[in-house]
Amino acid sequence: MAKCLSVSEISNSICKTVEVASGYSYKVYNTAASIPALTVDELGISKNFFFSQGYWNSYESAFSKKINFRYVVICKNDTPVAFAPFQIIHFDGSNVSGAVADSGSFQKTKTWLTKKIVNLVSIKLLVSGNTFLTGELALFVKEGYILNSNLADAYNKSIDMLLSSENLSGILAKDFYTETANALSPLEKNGYLKFEVNPNMEMNIRENWKTFEDYQKDLSSKYRVRLHKALERGSKLYYRVLDVEETIQYEKELQSMLNEVLNNSDFKLFNPDIAYMRSLQLNFPDTFNLTGIFRENELIGFYSTYYNNNELVACFVGMNKSYLKEHDLYLNILYKLVQQAIYLKVYKLQFGRTAMEIKSSVGSLPQHMFLFVKHVCPIRNFLVHTAVKNLSKNPEWTIRIPFKGA
Repeated sequence: MAKCLSVSEISNSICKTVEVASGYSYKVYNTAASIPALTVDELGISKNFFFSQGYWNSYESAFSKKINFRYVVICKNDTPVAFAPFQIIHFDGSNVSGAVADSGSFQKTKTWLTKKIVNLVSIKLLVSGNTFLTGELALFVKEGYILNSNLADAYNKSIDMLLSSENLSGILAKDFYTETANALSPLEKNGYLKFEVNPNMEMNIRENWKTFEDYQKDLSSKYRVRLHKALERGSKLYYRVLDVEETIQYEKELQSMLNEVLNNSDFKLFNPDIAYMRSLQLNFPDTFNLTGIFRENELIGFYSTYYNNNELVACFVGMNKSYLKEHDLYLNILYKLVQQAIYLKVYKLQFGRTAMEIKSSVGSLPQHMFLFVKHVCPIRNFLVHTAVKNLSKNPEWTIRIPFKGA
């Protein structure tokens, strides 16, 4: 059985063993490559692409000048049992925008004032999870172990150490489903605010869906008519998975369309770029796909996906808004994702946590998600909690069930 190795056995890392209660300890590494192979094998993180060394090596190489990375391995009685990747970013409060408008002049004024204050914030922030992706990507727990109070405490103490040793202002631990968020609720005793964000929209792919036509047959007449209208509006479009050379060729257009989508986002930690996606194409051609959407010879949109653990994960999307309504572009992208998921025979399609209502209209369902946030200064932490409570109100929306018998 692999053991957490000693300081002398590992290079290019902090490798500081910190003991916590009940036989738990943790070590921190500066790079993914410096985590010992035996530790990686013992944890089994390679089974999940988003925790794998290869993924984080690629992430590091793309953003080494803009983001610092830290990796925590938590051990129980010297056996690796959990893994947590962290990013250290410069967070600008101007990346926080449109909160849901409150009713009443006082509430509206309070929200407006809170936004103005938040826009002045500029801090070094520790992010637990993945700055670019939605999903439970903050903490990998080895098969056969559970996230109990002692493991949660070790995770908590590793964060405190990083905040102190890196001289950081705050921590955002992101994207936990309800069960995991409840297991991490002891964080609230350490000054964290737990708050709910927009749900992750997920769609289970039914076993009887062998083709896209099978999916259509399960739709109610209303949504089948809607699908056919969307397909008709998009009939002049064609789709092609781009290779690395084409991504370089269309880089300017791709970045512009990505920026159009990002600029309409209520909250973003850090902006991805096309160069990052190009590195994913190059390093993981069997896992990451970037699909271009063309009208005649003009690129008017794109979407991208990861294949991970028999799931299809939708991620970066870009669109030329001039064609958005004419071709029902976004809805057609959603249908293409469903078609791709059926073709790949995955059991689940993850859409992410924006545009919930339209995503539900193609068959996805909401999964509640929670974040934890804390500022290291108690006074500022109180202000952060107040600001988050004012600005994190989720929009009201109506879930659509498109299938027969709903």
